[in-house]
Amino acid sequence: MSNIELKNIKKNYGKTTVIEGLDLSVADGEFVVLVGPSGCGKSTTLRMIAGLEDITGGDLLIDDKLMNLVSPTDRGIAMVFQDYALYPHMTVYENLAFSLRLKKAPKKTIEERITAAAEMLSLTPYLERKPADLSGGQRQRVAMGRAIVKKSNVFLYDEPLSNLDAKLRHKMRTEIKRFHIQAKTTSVYVTHDQLEAMTLGDKLVVMSDGKVEQIGTPLEIYQRPMSKFVATFIGNPTINMFTCEVVKEDDTLLIKEANGVFKFTLPESKQELLSEGMKVSMGIRPSDIFISKKNDHLPPEWRIDGKVDMVELLGKNAFLTMKSNDILFQSEVMGSEFPQIGETKLLSFNLNHIHLFDDATGINLLYK
Repeated sequence: MSNIELKNIKKNYGKTTVIEGLDLSVADGEFVVLVGPSGCGKSTTLRMIAGLEDITGGDLLIDDKLMNLVSPTDRGIAMVFQDYALYPHMTVYENLAFSLRLKKAPKKTIEERITAAAEMLSLTPYLERKPADLSGGQRQRVAMGRAIVKKSNVFLYDEPLSNLDAKLRHKMRTEIKRFHIQAKTTSVYVTHDQLEAMTLGDKLVVMSDGKVEQIGTPLEIYQRPMSKFVATFIGNPTINMFTCEVVKEDDTLLIKEANGVFKFTLPESKQELLSEGMKVSMGIRPSDIFISKKNDHLPPEWRIDGKVDMVELLGKNAFLTMKSNDILFQSEVMGSEFPQIGETKLLSFNLNHIHLFDDATGINLLYK
């Protein structure tokens, strides 16, 4: 196993800055996911770790050794690409053996490693087939197997599942996680899919515009987003955001939505963090907006009427798009019977779980 350290890493293309002073530590055996929208710099960061991109500034260390000028082949790294990068004229066995033969590994070693990798990835029946005769998932497993037989200390994954359908992506996520647990390798995984990030990573690195927005466990990132960007990017469906102003009535602070959707009394735990006249964005997850019931134990002033604009059925739950004063927001409801489009429902907002973001900086005021 190996540890990876990125210290003030910078990447420029000419006068264009792509990565701005990135700091990141990946511990031995850790599975770290770089996640963010297209163009945020996550793949560029991965390619700098691999040695496929030059580093403009800063230091990259693997096992405490400076790697800035070390060639990719000498970094002890295996990489799985998005497009599989298999040799079409070779069988699965030959694809797996290729890198070992280049290093003139003994025939017995090649045989043992390929047998072990094929069994781990359920590829044994396909060793004599060529890539054209395999499904997308099988090709992806071959690409993983080619990395496994190298017995590298560091595994890098560059959006390896983006070409697969939803069902196969779920299966391959499980296989990648199982392999990581078995092999205990240090892994860095790049994706724009927040579901992949949440299910695979021990630690997430949320990136935007070449900068790190937040680093933490999946649960920390979901429950305590430090910025408006992180809150809106992580979570499916996305968090509801309301433009609000903090107002004062009878010595009590209330949060008032700009279009008159609601005016709620803030919980005491959040009142001390705000002051009258502040402009904030209130974020609340769809699961914290639900159809009111007598026993929901929430204050009656945390309720509003909403009209059902759309219903997305998912089986035991549904996502409702609600409308109030021409503002749309989402609610998640559970059960076997769901409201119909056009119905008006009384909704409860659980303000104990809201996030409040400064309109100017986007910083979460609850955790600054």
